[in-house]
Amino acid sequence: MTYDKASVRPLVPAILLLACLLALLTALLWGVVANPSVFAVDRLVNDFLAAHRQPTLTLMFLWFTYLGKSLVIAGCALLTIGVLEWQGRRQYLLALAVTLAGAEASVQLVKHAVGRARPDPLLAYYIEPTFSFPSTHTTLATAFYGFLAYAIMQEAKDPAQRRLGLSAAFLMVLIIAVSRLYLGVHYLSDVGAGFLLGLSWVLVGIISVKLCMRFTE
Repeated sequence: MTYDKASVRPLVPAILLLACLLALLTALLWGVVANPSVFAVDRLVNDFLAAHRQPTLTLMFLWFTYLGKSLVIAGCALLTIGVLEWQGRRQYLLALAVTLAGAEASVQLVKHAVGRARPDPLLAYYIEPTFSFPSTHTTLATAFYGFLAYAIMQEAKDPAQRRLGLSAAFLMVLIIAVSRLYLGVHYLSDVGAGFLLGLSWVLVGIISVKLCMRFTE
C-alpha cells in the first residue's frame, strides 16, 4: 500500500487520545512530586483500607494481585501469542510484544526517575522492595488485558462476546489495581498512574496493528 494522508487519518483519534493520556500522566506525576495534597489523599485511602482489612478479602486480593505480576503477565502473553499464531492473527503479534515491552520499560524508567518510597510498612500486608510510583502490576495488567480486550473486540463476531471480553478485561484490571491498594503496597496515585501508562501503551499497540494492516494490504 502506498503511503498517503488518507491512510493515516483514521489513526488521528487514537493519537489524540494518547496525547491526552500522557498529559494526564504528566499532571499526576507533577502532583506526586510537588503537591502535598496528593499525598494527603493517598495516605487517607491507605489508612482507611488498612483499618478495614478482612482475612477473606485479603486472601482474594492476594490471588488477584498475583495475576498482575510481571512473570505471570509474560506467561499469559506467550500463551496469547501462541493462540494468535495458531489462528493466523499475526497482525497482533508484534503489537502485543511492543505494548508489553514498552509498558515494562517505561514503568521501570519512571519508578527509578521518581524514586517514591512505598507506603508505611506498618500498614502494608507485605513488604515490596522496589519503588512505588507507578504501580507495575497495574501498568502491565492494563497493557495486557487492555490489548487482549481490543483483539477480542476486533475479532469476535457476536456483540455479546465483545461486551463480555471488554467487561472481563476491565474488571480484571480494576480488581488488580484495587488489590494493590487493599494490601497497602501502593498509593492511589500509583495505581492511577499505572492505569494511564498501561492504557497509553494499549493505544500504541492499537496504532501499531492498524499501521501494520494498512501497509501490508
